[in-house]
Amino acid sequence: MSIGLPVYNGAADLPRALASLTSQSHRHLEIIISDNASTDATSEICQDYASRDPRIRYFRNSTNIGGAANFERVLRLARGLYFMWAACDDWWAPNFVEANLRVLTQNPRHVASMSALKYVDGSRFVGMPFIHRADTRPLVGSVAANVRHYVANSGMNSRFYALFRRDVLLKCLPFESYTAADNALVVRSLAYGTYGEVKRVLFYRSLAGESSRHLTMLTADRGFPGRFLPLWRYSCTVWRMPHVKRDFGLFLSLMIVNTIFAVMLVLAQVKAWWKKATVEADD
Repeated sequence: MSIGLPVYNGAADLPRALASLTSQSHRHLEIIISDNASTDATSEICQDYASRDPRIRYFRNSTNIGGAANFERVLRLARGLYFMWAACDDWWAPNFVEANLRVLTQNPRHVASMSALKYVDGSRFVGMPFIHRADTRPLVGSVAANVRHYVANSGMNSRFYALFRRDVLLKCLPFESYTAADNALVVRSLAYGTYGEVKRVLFYRSLAGESSRHLTMLTADRGFPGRFLPLWRYSCTVWRMPHVKRDFGLFLSLMIVNTIFAVMLVLAQVKAWWKKATVEADD
């Protein structure tokens, strides 16, 4: 069982994440940390934890290789039959790994399992019932049905942080760098099996800083039409996947999410403009 933790300047939240990962009830695991040339105290924190827990393998990149490449690196460094990505600002209940591993070992068709979760902003729980279910609802239908359902109802893509069969993830590489590339990876994985769910809340996903990251994420593609449709490249990638059934249902699902993200882009741009205008007015 391997846990991959890619990190860049995560010193503020990293101790909590590492504490919850090293306290898992399933003790036979390794934690691979890839430090993407952090400039804060991340290195010192990682080395301290690694010195006290031999299950931690710490690597530091000499230069920042980008987020997507760093996520791919921890997967390629992993040695376990099972794998999960971990973000440095999230945390997990002690039995997260054990419960999801049980789902995978008891269901050979499942390629991944995810628990129910709560979203947290600082010390405050954020209630988003519909997105909660979209994020973790099991995908146990046909390949076409699972793809269509996921594309239209991916929530905040918390399934990306599920517990996976590592050999399946390796077949889904490379992990590319564009808006919703993590969603595309989940769609690829659906070619190989279904997704299970642990119905207990065992994962706490941080939303702190999400709003400030939205504009950067939504404007990552500077080409046309990606400048106006942030999910254009994702949509084209999904449409071309061999296991995807290219029908009206999928087309409609992609249209819906493209419209939602286009609106999000406009709102993020207006918010950024308003914030800048307010600061300039105060000056």
